[in-house]
Amino acid sequence: MTYHSKGYDEQFGSYKTVSKIKTPEYYNGKNGYTAREVVENFDLNYNLGTACTYILRAYRKHKTPNECLKKAIDHLKFELEKLQKE
Repeated sequence: MTYHSKGYDEQFGSYKTVSKIKTPEYYNGKNGYTAREVVENFDLNYNLGTACTYILRAYRKHKTPNECLKKAIDHLKFELEKLQKE
């Protein structure tokens, strides 16, 4: 089960929902935002959200960003394929 609480965001002078689930450091950005929060804030669908997450962690998880960037490209291609079917 996921538990949420409100945390004060000093940058924006407001409260934001804070997850109590610990995320790996390579998903945490400046000002306390996680990749998940960025994806949720922009209401990205699965393919775009996953691509965004791979891009955000690309230079932080592995020695080189190659693997994460390839995965991000794959998910962008999946999204393009979906759009072409519509």
